[in-house]
Amino acid sequence: MFIIKQINILLVSKDKSYIQKLEEIVSKISRNIIECTNFDKAIGKLLFQPFDFVITDYNLLDESFTIENFTDAYPETDLIIVATKPSSRDNRKALKQGARDYINIKKETDTLPIKLIDYYEEKYMYQAI
Repeated sequence: MFIIKQINILLVSKDKSYIQKLEEIVSKISRNIIECTNFDKAIGKLLFQPFDFVITDYNLLDESFTIENFTDAYPETDLIIVATKPSSRDNRKALKQGARDYINIKKETDTLPIKLIDYYEEKYMYQAI
């Protein structure tokens, strides 16, 4: 796996061990990783720095801050939802509302970096055309 220096990733979770696990996974492809414990802090970061991906636990999203709110406010940033206890209902809902992907972190740990690279290349390949 190779590191793409330009990929900016924002990790959002209340659980420090969860953040550490996610950071360990995505550090295989990027060194530009910022961590936040809630969406208020994440939004503060997004106001001052562009991110290619925000990766968060589905449980942090609620009625006051939905996937649709996020994708409307930050259309250039892909929202990746990770779940430790995924459900097909939540998966369908997240994708329908605009999440880029919904990942079962227990089963798809190895594929997350590959997916991020694919999404990154797809995003910038289309911009170049």
